Amino acid sequence: MKEKYATIGKILWGVFGLTIFGLAAQVYALVSYPPAALLQPGDITGTMIRNQAITDTNVSNTAAISATKIVPRGAQGTVLLSDGTNFATTTALTFATSSPTLSVIGGKISATSTSFNGLDYTWPSSRGAANTALTEDGSGNLSFKTNAPTTLQVTATTSETITVNQLVQMATSTVYATTTPMGANTNVVCQNIGDVYQRQIIAGAFNASSPYMPTVTFNLKNTGSPTDKIMIQVENNVAGHPGNGSIASTTVSAALLTSTQTAYSFTIPPAAAATIGNEYWFTFTRTGALDASNYAQICFNNNSTYNPPGEKQWDGTSWGGSGVWALIGSYTQSWQFPGQIHRASGAAYDYSGGILGFLKDTSDATGTAATFYVAGTVSVGGLSPGTCYYAGNASSTLSTTAGTYGQKVGCSPDGVNLIIEKNW
Repeated sequence: MKEKYATIGKILWGVFGLTIFGLAAQVYALVSYPPAALLQPGDITGTMIRNQAITDTNVSNTAAISATKIVPRGAQGTVLLSDGTNFATTTALTFATSSPTLSVIGGKISATSTSFNGLDYTWPSSRGAANTALTEDGSGNLSFKTNAPTTLQVTATTSETITVNQLVQMATSTVYATTTPMGANTNVVCQNIGDVYQRQIIAGAFNASSPYMPTVTFNLKNTGSPTDKIMIQVENNVAGHPGNGSIASTTVSAALLTSTQTAYSFTIPPAAAATIGNEYWFTFTRTGALDASNYAQICFNNNSTYNPPGEKQWDGTSWGGSGVWALIGSYTQSWQFPGQIHRASGAAYDYSGGILGFLKDTSDATGTAATFYVAGTVSVGGLSPGTCYYAGNASSTLSTTAGTYGQKVGCSPDGVNLIIEKNW
């Protein structure tokens, strides 16, 4: 048997069978480099370094580890970050990623201020109350504020009594109308329009039951073959006769009329709103010269119960005429012109271009709707948490099912408050 001896820094082996491997293992565990020596490239091989085998004094300050060997499968447990010297440092730490998204999963960011997109924000030190929103003061300071609803000031008269917090609509177009009859088609007398100077203008009185009359129906006929037009106007009442300017007007070609009394409907674009309950006049004037052979006629009931009755004729100087006559026909009364507030109904109204909200102040048919909520959070009560609501088919009601026109109003987070959606 040949002996081998170990010298410092080397492991020697011989043919001692299994015994030498046990001895070699013991010797391997005790071998180390002198403290003053530095590891050189290639000095450590294999796939395992024993825990705590390398300490700070064993690694150069300029030593580097390949990026592929740093937690390639994601870190588990606690990962401490520092600026290279200290933990819990005030020095800014920069995260670099090749992806445009940096995700923090299940973690928390503990800081009194943050910076996003180059803008600094200082966060509140306590949680906000229920139904509050995080707002900024313009300088990056964030705080919780009550999410007060947005209101709209309205001065137009309403069509019906409305109470606080009822669902209402302010329309921007005609969406609801009913018809008001005037004189019945009996006791018919048709007045000539512009045949002679005594009848340059023919007028019939009516009481306004709505601010606008978008469509009117009159019984008209002609004599001969007039070629000009008939101007139909709505005029104010002054001392029992028309005067003080027109608030709406339209024209019709007299050539379209026939010699038989016929009901014709016209659209009269509004120039100004009428006052509900006030007396007004429809006036009829030909646009051409007086012609005793060719002219149009407007028909009246000469024994009408319509109030106010009235038929007037203008001779170029003054008004004269009969007292109990009423125009045969009707006019539509529209509640849904711009600025008009009404109880909302998902069945009756088309909300195109309109504004939905909740009335803040009680109003009636002769008053004004001062303010109503059009956005934000309003306390309604009786709702279901997490449920969205629509304008119901019943007047001023909310429903979880969309009404005929399907207009969504908003959603309730807690069963009491309703967050009104922007509805315009």
